[in-house]
Amino acid sequence: MTASEQYIFKYSEDRELHLLNPTGVFTPTGTTDALVKAASLYLKKPGKLLDLGCGNGVAGIAVHQLGFVDEPLYSSDLSQDAVDVTVLNAAKYNCKIEARSGSIFDPWEGKKFDYILNDISGIATRVAQISPWFNSVPCSSGEDGADLIVEMLLAAKKHLNKNGALFFPVISLSNVERILKVAGEEFKNVKLLSSDEWPMPKEMSLHIELLDELAKTNIISFTKKFGLMTYYTDIYVATN
Repeated sequence: MTASEQYIFKYSEDRELHLLNPTGVFTPTGTTDALVKAASLYLKKPGKLLDLGCGNGVAGIAVHQLGFVDEPLYSSDLSQDAVDVTVLNAAKYNCKIEARSGSIFDPWEGKKFDYILNDISGIATRVAQISPWFNSVPCSSGEDGADLIVEMLLAAKKHLNKNGALFFPVISLSNVERILKVAGEEFKNVKLLSSDEWPMPKEMSLHIELLDELAKTNIISFTKKFGLMTYYTDIYVATN
């Protein structure tokens, strides 16, 4: 395992996870960090938790280490490699886990959870193609980046227990309006928990014409200021 295949995640002021993250498994971004922080501030007690789109397992394992998971932790990802490394990473931190591969909720037919952390891909396909985030992994979020999130939202209710909570990020490099419209139709309460603004990766600044084109058609949104381009990640919780 090379240094590039290891990932360090700081989930509190003095605690870190040191995780395996081999090539071919999505490397977490600031969105995952924001998701974990927002969920951990919202949660009050442990529950049955599903880490959806788990990647290397970081979000679920971090929330487990913070004491908000009734074991086992449930984790799934479309990538079998991601599921395999999640199992290894969970074992390192004595986290009992049930991990499965499959698309969105396909692996969890008939199962319900108290909490769902959704971290599946959510940026427009053409943006993913010019970004540094998907060099070794596919992105199938659709032209406007909302397809997978919308599919997840439409199915999430039947996988939540009474008083359950769904945590999900919305990234401005996707069709935010479409995502929030569906969320509002599916859930009685959709609350913004946090908002973070990020600098656009340098690689993407070389494609300003494409980004402007996507913004003009309301597929994405971003901000230009002081010679920089920025985008944002909002974290929401949805309940009924």
